[in-house]
Amino acid sequence: MTFFGDVIIPVRVLRDEGASYKYLAPGRYIDLNKEPVRIFEQVLDEYEIPYMECTTWSTDGFYRETKEMVEHRISQGCQAVEMECSAMAAIAQFRNKIFGQLLYSGDILVGTEKYDDRNWYANLSAREKIFQITLESLIRF
Repeated sequence: MTFFGDVIIPVRVLRDEGASYKYLAPGRYIDLNKEPVRIFEQVLDEYEIPYMECTTWSTDGFYRETKEMVEHRISQGCQAVEMECSAMAAIAQFRNKIFGQLLYSGDILVGTEKYDDRNWYANLSAREKIFQITLESLIRF
């Protein structure tokens, strides 16, 4: 379980959107490049910031995140949902570029019954933390 502001490092992404299929052959998952993950983890460890690696679910149908679909994605090993990781990873692979992504826990589905936005859009400290981690990681890359 993640908590508000937790850092999440996608290492694999389940493709449930359309853009990634324009750049890579059909497939269910994209494995992200290991080098950005290693650098992110090094920076996070040095600053003693907790994080988790995860498989994330990229979808462009956020109004289709039904209770049943969320449960299905959890059963497939997904621990986060977002809207761009698979497309960006696919484009990076297509262009032979290195791509890594950091997520942070903002809003959450509490179980699958209740939505709690936890006022994520007003939490500047979590966003500033991610920005600083990203800058430090880029310097080392």
